[in-house]
Amino acid sequence: AILSLPFGKAAVSPIFRFLDIVLLIFGLYFILLIGLRHFKLGILSLAPVLFTLSMPVLAFYGGSYLPDTAAISLLFAGFYYFLNFLEKTQFRDALISLFIFSFSVLIKMSTGVFWIMALFIMWIQLIGQKRLRKEFWIFTFSALTSAIIIYLYFRHIQFLSEKYKSGVFLLRPLPLELSEYFSSLLNILYVYRYEYLTPVHYVWIFTAVMPLVNYWGFGKGDKKG
Repeated sequence: AILSLPFGKAAVSPIFRFLDIVLLIFGLYFILLIGLRHFKLGILSLAPVLFTLSMPVLAFYGGSYLPDTAAISLLFAGFYYFLNFLEKTQFRDALISLFIFSFSVLIKMSTGVFWIMALFIMWIQLIGQKRLRKEFWIFTFSALTSAIIIYLYFRHIQFLSEKYKSGVFLLRPLPLELSEYFSSLLNILYVYRYEYLTPVHYVWIFTAVMPLVNYWGFGKGDKKG
């Protein structure tokens, strides 16, 4: 909204799309960094980036108004610093990860699942580090502050939605019934599967997973024999 002030209302749509695309590139960059620095994949680190970039669902929604692209891109960045913290136990990485995950939740509520998971793991990791006792309490205070901000933000959005009778956004958890859950899975498998991924992507996944199945299944069985 601030960026549109110098250019007028007509610029709102292009600015929104531009920001979404910038955040998409931001997320792809961190996917590449995760492959290079944490999994040591070398040139193969480009594979998950190309896989993500060529997904039909990303091509359709990547430059839209929906918050999904921005929130998921921030998740990738948060996971990068989260993995940094687990490997090096540098407190700065824990705080950066917490900040990015929190920002992702503010954009899309459902990413709170990953926020809670990362928060819990980092908290446990800090408990086991006696030399980081002060940092543990700083992190705990930061996490509580983050949770309060997220709660107040969504309460404020709910208040505005009720005040102005807006039904555009889903502002509360809406769990599926068991029957609806299986129905949704069937829809994804039989109706929407090619909107998410192309046949080439499914072959790619199968090719990547089979060596792991062979290693964990047959490979370990051979070693025991």
